[in-house]
Amino acid sequence: MTSSSRPTDPFEEYRLSRTPPTRRTGILEWILILLLGLANAGVWIVAGPRLAAREGSVSGVKARGVMPDGVLTVVQLDVGQGDGTFIHTPGGKNILIDAGEGEHPENQYSRQYPATKEVVIPFLALHGIVDLDLVILTHPDSDHGGGMPDLFEWVLSNGGHVRRFVDPGITKAARFYQDILEAIEKLDIPYYAVLDPSTEKPVEYPKGVFEGFPGGTLIGNEIVHDPTIAFQILGPLGLINEGDAANDHSIVTRIQCGDISFLSAGDAEAAEEEMLVRFWGKRLHSTVHFPPHHGSKTSHHPFWIRMVNPEIISTSSHPPVFGHPAPETLAAYKKFCKPPPRLYLRTDLNGDIWYRTDGKKLAIRTQFKYQGEEKQWEPGKRGEWKLYRRFEANAPTIWEDCHPVPGTDEL
Repeated sequence: MTSSSRPTDPFEEYRLSRTPPTRRTGILEWILILLLGLANAGVWIVAGPRLAAREGSVSGVKARGVMPDGVLTVVQLDVGQGDGTFIHTPGGKNILIDAGEGEHPENQYSRQYPATKEVVIPFLALHGIVDLDLVILTHPDSDHGGGMPDLFEWVLSNGGHVRRFVDPGITKAARFYQDILEAIEKLDIPYYAVLDPSTEKPVEYPKGVFEGFPGGTLIGNEIVHDPTIAFQILGPLGLINEGDAANDHSIVTRIQCGDISFLSAGDAEAAEEEMLVRFWGKRLHSTVHFPPHHGSKTSHHPFWIRMVNPEIISTSSHPPVFGHPAPETLAAYKKFCKPPPRLYLRTDLNGDIWYRTDGKKLAIRTQFKYQGEEKQWEPGKRGEWKLYRRFEANAPTIWEDCHPVPGTDEL
């Protein structure tokens, strides 16, 4: 067999098939990154106060992208194996759900792809965002929150704020999670847990504990003070004594903006899916759904899929790591959605995935072009750990540089 015909491992196959970035970091971005580094080191290049996030600057440097108010923007970031979703509401609130992997030696692949530093922070910097109104850790797995301490330090070192941090309340002995708890205490970030493990019930909070909160549990209540949208936590509803303890207590969020809705479910597996279906039923229905657990075979309960019944599904993963998305999960969404989803997007093929809506129209753009239905619905292939290698992060994106997805609206 010649070297050219030798079969390749999925890691190498993925590397070779990776679409080159549509643009590389330009001179302005390199200047911004340099100035951020100098500012973090205590060296001031530009005098005067740091401007607000919505003015599009970090450390006094004009950012290249600005998130517009008046529309809902949801960006599923290409963090490799993991999750990281940025949201800018029509009323100007900035929300981050998960932040990708950090650098922790306890995790066998985290050092290969520290996504918070290489993807999330550059994205925020490019858009001049240093104020985060809400940060949610869906559950204590490092590919969802391993780099959050780095994120918090970066935000505050650039004059920004993290106004609220929310997690399920399910503790984990992992070093990265202890680092998160230490960081929020050190940096005085307000912390809210969905569940109290000692009582196995949702935590009750007083009225007005944060802006616009009516009082009660975080479940089902409005937790983002923006009258243009409904932003709710739907789960976890209580302790589950089966399955994966961290995954099956994932925070599940739903955003409604006019006729358009988004449902995100962390790494929820079948037990949590079933509990949520029993409690919420058809209220789970959403236009766009980020399937739980990156499209894993653990997370495709038929009743869940029938209740959510999305038009569009979108996953974030690095297929060679765990083989996500699984063939049985993709088949389940085609079988149990009525009609089947009209579109499947995924960060491993499409890079950053941008959604923008005014409540009527839904515009979608991707960093790399949509590759056709057959390729988009292709299951993941798991590789050999010994062949795992580092993949370079893509350049951070702005809306204007991304490709419109065929058959979707423009705003």
